[in-house]
Amino acid sequence: MTADTRERLIESAIDLVLTSGYQAVGVKEICQHAQVQKGSFYHFFPSKRDLIIEALNRQWARHTQLLLDPVFNESIPPLDRIVKMFEVTSAHQAHLQKTYGRVFGCPFGNLAQELSTHDEPLREKLTLIFHEWTAYIESALLEAVTLGELSTNVPLGETAQSVLAYLEGVMLMAKTYNDPFLIQRNAQNAKLMIQNTII
Repeated sequence: MTADTRERLIESAIDLVLTSGYQAVGVKEICQHAQVQKGSFYHFFPSKRDLIIEALNRQWARHTQLLLDPVFNESIPPLDRIVKMFEVTSAHQAHLQKTYGRVFGCPFGNLAQELSTHDEPLREKLTLIFHEWTAYIESALLEAVTLGELSTNVPLGETAQSVLAYLEGVMLMAKTYNDPFLIQRNAQNAKLMIQNTII
């Protein structure tokens, strides 16, 4: 058993569970996809939950590196970063649709809908991911306030959560309609929602 075996299990969990759902995929299917023996699975992970938490860590690291860090940088005006987040997400979902034939939606949102009321450790992991994601958005809103582009009366934390909730909802609709560009078409609405926030 090697580190490569562990890597194959994590990647298989990402390929299968984070696209098809937690309940739809068992340890047997993960092992078959990874081409490893079941005993090897339990050598590295005490349970499927432990593997999924590691897969979530890996997927979140990729999400931040590929989708969030390039968007939330100082070269883009702060409120335009919100728009760009929707556009980049749309392009990513379009790539998945072209590759696999369907829009998958948000892997974190999908698992949250499926498991948040049934599995406390996974709920806590997903909560942490959403908290970190919201922090990206809130940092852009704070900069917009500093630059005078947004009222100082806007509740930054709540507004950032609303933006992420809106993105998650739009991704759910894009998944339902199998239309990744639905996300892009709603990008400007997110900016308008922020600008029209009233307390």
